[in-house]
Amino acid sequence: MSEKQSKARFPRWVLGCSAAGCGTVVLLVALFIGWSVMGVRSITKGFSDAVELRSEIEENFGGREGYVPPADGAVPADRMEAFLAVREATQPARDEIARVFGAFPTSEDQIRELDEAPTMDKLLAAWNMTGAAFGMGGSMGDLFAARNEALVAQQMGFGEYGYIYCLAYYAMLGRDPEAGPMDSADSDVNVNVNMGMMHDGDVRDALVDGLQQQLDAVPAEDTEWRGRLEQELEALRDDRKRMPWQDGLPEAIAASLEPYRERLEATYHPAANPFELALNRKQGSMSFTTE
Repeated sequence: MSEKQSKARFPRWVLGCSAAGCGTVVLLVALFIGWSVMGVRSITKGFSDAVELRSEIEENFGGREGYVPPADGAVPADRMEAFLAVREATQPARDEIARVFGAFPTSEDQIRELDEAPTMDKLLAAWNMTGAAFGMGGSMGDLFAARNEALVAQQMGFGEYGYIYCLAYYAMLGRDPEAGPMDSADSDVNVNVNMGMMHDGDVRDALVDGLQQQLDAVPAEDTEWRGRLEQELEALRDDRKRMPWQDGLPEAIAASLEPYRERLEATYHPAANPFELALNRKQGSMSFTTE
């Protein structure tokens, strides 16, 4: 091939690639980049909103630390209504977290069914799981933002919210503090991605400190109640995995929660449990930590 022939053919090939194939590739790359940027913004928006509201909540209504339960530990009716208003406001985000994690197989039957499925079904399942994985961050951010917005509206601090959450779901309803989104009812399946309560150390320490301050405020003559609080505090300090009143609620606390049992049941899901009491902090322009 002569140099003249090469020059004649090469420009037409480049022109064809640019106008058709290469143009399509550039368009797809541009769309992917745009979709990725929008996706990142969608994921981080909830976290960003939650961080902004965190300071307002801690300043006006209290952080995890510093909340002291009423003398008898019972939750007043108006505070239970406030708590449940927060739970109901966060229910859509909780449902979405359950839906996202529901895309992953967690039972032996589900794993076997997927393993034996046709190739196209496996690819579709993989696509759905990839989409679910991409949506995890956004779903968690939405939960944090909705919770913090509702806490501001109900004038409730993180300490009070955590106190009622632990009493209601762990002590009264008997839910597992370590429950997480990948828990499996199938005992033959070993799922090692359950996060448990990612924040349980700080939350628990704040609860123990609050109970100690509650004990300090109980009159010396109320020896029976003081003795019971002292016994519970000793048990909590001896067992780092123990949650307050897990062996049974005192009568006054139980009576304050019992009328709300059905509403509490309706606003709980194990998939959201690890994130319910977590707090967020911003690190850099697009990075957030959960504590």
